[in-house]
Amino acid sequence: MLLVFSLIKGLLWMFANAVGAKETVFIKDKKGWVYDCEQEDEFQTNRIRDILERTAVKRYLDPVFVEEFCRELYEERNPVLHGGQICNKEICNHVEVCFLKKLFVLDYVLGKLEKLQEEQVYSMLDALFQQANSPENESFPNEDST
Repeated sequence: MLLVFSLIKGLLWMFANAVGAKETVFIKDKKGWVYDCEQEDEFQTNRIRDILERTAVKRYLDPVFVEEFCRELYEERNPVLHGGQICNKEICNHVEVCFLKKLFVLDYVLGKLEKLQEEQVYSMLDALFQQANSPENESFPNEDST
């Protein structure tokens, strides 16, 4: 569980940063202050939960996922990541089901991140293609030079 929770958290930060590369939805400084560009609001945090709940990053995710992650899953992961609690049969009778649910969350986050990064790569390729085929570009031969 520790690994799965760590991956989910890290991938959500990657996702938030990828959204930030696509459009300026929030600005974060080194002191932990976050400026939400859409709401024109400033708050202090270092938690991905706050970024997902309070900034426009949530527009890129399913609202049910955001609510589930920010309410239930976030509270469930804290004792595992920060308190050293390991999910086992003594604590929970549904360890296998819990683990499977976390794998589905991980799959969802990976899929969203992959889609966003794919869009960014295609956008960059389109821009390069447009630049290469522009009349100002003299590095590629045109029909007149053959």
